[in-house]
Amino acid sequence: MEILRKSSVARWRSALMMGSALALLADAAEAQQAGLQVASTNQVEEVIVTAQKREERLLDTPVSVSAVDAPALVANGKLKLQDFFSSVPGLNVQTDGFGHNFLTIRGITNVANATVGVTVDDVPYGGATVYTGANIVPDLDPSDLARIEVLRGPQGTLYGANTLTGLIKYVTTDPSTAGYSGRLEVDAGGVQNGAEPSHGVRAAANIPLSDDVALRVSAFERQDAGFIDNPVLGLDGVNETQVFGGRMSLLWRPVEFVSVKLAAMYQRSDADGNPEVNIGPGLGDLQQNYPANTTRDDMSTALYTANIGVRLGDVQLVSVTGYQYNGLHWRYNETYFIGPRAQATFGVPSGFGTNNRPEKRITQEVRLQGTLWDDLDWQVGGFFSHEKSLSHQDLYASDPNTGKIVGWFWDYLSPGQIYDEIAGFGNVTYRFSDRFDILAGARETQFKTEFEAIHQSGAFSNAPGAPLAGQNPTVAPEVDGTGNAFTYLVTPRFRITPDFMVYARIASGYRPGGVNTAAVRAQGGAPTYQPDTTKSYEAGTKGEFLDGRLAIDASVYYIDWSDIQLGLVAPGGFFYTGNGSGAKSEGVELSATANPLSDLTITGWVSFDDAVLTQSVTNATFYGQKGNRLPNGARWSGYVSVDKQFPVWRDATGFAGGDVSLVGDRIGSFTGSALRQTYPAYAKVDLHAGVELDAWTVTAFVNNVGDRRAAVNGGIGYGEPNTFVYITPRTFGINVTKNF
Repeated sequence: MEILRKSSVARWRSALMMGSALALLADAAEAQQAGLQVASTNQVEEVIVTAQKREERLLDTPVSVSAVDAPALVANGKLKLQDFFSSVPGLNVQTDGFGHNFLTIRGITNVANATVGVTVDDVPYGGATVYTGANIVPDLDPSDLARIEVLRGPQGTLYGANTLTGLIKYVTTDPSTAGYSGRLEVDAGGVQNGAEPSHGVRAAANIPLSDDVALRVSAFERQDAGFIDNPVLGLDGVNETQVFGGRMSLLWRPVEFVSVKLAAMYQRSDADGNPEVNIGPGLGDLQQNYPANTTRDDMSTALYTANIGVRLGDVQLVSVTGYQYNGLHWRYNETYFIGPRAQATFGVPSGFGTNNRPEKRITQEVRLQGTLWDDLDWQVGGFFSHEKSLSHQDLYASDPNTGKIVGWFWDYLSPGQIYDEIAGFGNVTYRFSDRFDILAGARETQFKTEFEAIHQSGAFSNAPGAPLAGQNPTVAPEVDGTGNAFTYLVTPRFRITPDFMVYARIASGYRPGGVNTAAVRAQGGAPTYQPDTTKSYEAGTKGEFLDGRLAIDASVYYIDWSDIQLGLVAPGGFFYTGNGSGAKSEGVELSATANPLSDLTITGWVSFDDAVLTQSVTNATFYGQKGNRLPNGARWSGYVSVDKQFPVWRDATGFAGGDVSLVGDRIGSFTGSALRQTYPAYAKVDLHAGVELDAWTVTAFVNNVGDRRAAVNGGIGYGEPNTFVYITPRTFGINVTKNF
């Protein structure tokens, strides 16, 4: 087991969070037993990750991966992906008006369907296709997370579907039998132009029930202040959001070689309005002009997991089971589309749509892993997934002042959008010597997609003179289809020294193919779409130097993306998925962490990514020419942070720090013409300071110090071209934490 080399204060805090300072003594004793020297306080913190489905030092992992400290996110008021994505190389997050996050890693962006996978304790989160919720990326409150791992590059062999270009892993805090412990956090603050304060309360307790059973429970509640006003209706802070949830996990070790962890998690968020800003006459900074009650976003998620490990000699059996339910309901303004029709038919100039999407998924992975002849590590396994999503959509005409429904246009019910997947995978690592090894792996996946019969009535047209055709419901028959995908990886690694290695990586990823609805087919849309794939070629190096005071992580890569799945529109107006075009992404990432002085940490990185189409696509809804940039990825980006700890008085330790994120310009989504939105580059500065005394920690923070208005979505191709989504304005607050 590796030594966790942390500064004394940081290690002390981590031990408290896990329940006891015994972790410190265990590390020291383990080091002495191994004949090693415990690291000094000015060495770079060592991080353990599970990117390859086993615990290993980040320094030893031949994958481009970043680990984000979840407890630090809470203390510094960074509770959503959009608050901290710019601290991770190669990662971009685009947020829309419905609270959805669209992820881009290394320029391979979300076109029609998710290209970045998400797991919680190795259980895939969300759906595998656009029809079953693949674009639903969680903003899990980080209060009971140990860390967040961001893997860059295709991960299809180990993690399956939708990891075309990377993966985000949420790793929760495990129960411990070492002793009773707990944490209580309270925070309060505000946001520029906020209509009310922000606040949050979080509590967690670790309860050993016996020598081999431990229970961990946690709960939180928070209010995210609204900062967008609707002056026409006289409303302030329309995007206020209430979020609450909790988690319970049970760890049982009946015998030394068996471990069982059962967990249940729930989170719900209710947003009174969306975070969109309208640009137009009579509107100022952070304002919108939507008719009453035409925007709202409610999301809930429940996740149940069972992680079981059994070790028999040199062989380990691992079982990972998951069941999840995602309930999504959003109300969105449709005045821009159906306003003329609403005026002509019902005498009101506005309207809205609703979408209810309950989604369920069950997954099961079983794998065997072990070692042969001391030189060969092996792993074989199987994976099964079944997911089903219902979609119920309606369009209404409404009174713009009261929100009252005055007419109905259209009803769409898809009672069953189903995706089934079964896969087998395996990999081996052969050590030719203590310094050189090769990892090779492969995965074969079979999948089936299905649409149950779809019911619809009314008219989807927004033309004022169009009749309300289809008053009698129509039924589109059931359709289904099957397909397969094969992925692989090869990773040679050479250790120049025990703490300095170089590696190469060839890996592939995929998104599953599927079928389009019978209604789309009737309108001239493609009946099916095929898997699209990425092939990545990467070379990198990781190492520690200067007696552990400097860590370097560098990589260069080239990604080939073929048969891209595109979101298209049939002649009759229905959206569907098709294939077309190809693209490439090539770039460089360089990261460094240094501890030049005791208790001073400096971290920084810079990345360059050139992601463009390699084949042209021209149709009514998607116009892209060879050489055009892919959406939502920044060519240049960078980050630097500085953190210093210092004595204050007696046993109190102070700390202060800040970080600067530089996000380059980005291009918006492809449209039906050459016109696309440009999002200018921006810089964001965050600051924090505080003090630790005994079991208390107090942190004050200011994020987006310059109060920048940086657009991350909106404009041309967004729907309403005068609508934008910005990063969160200047926020400030204080967090008080008590560990016991």
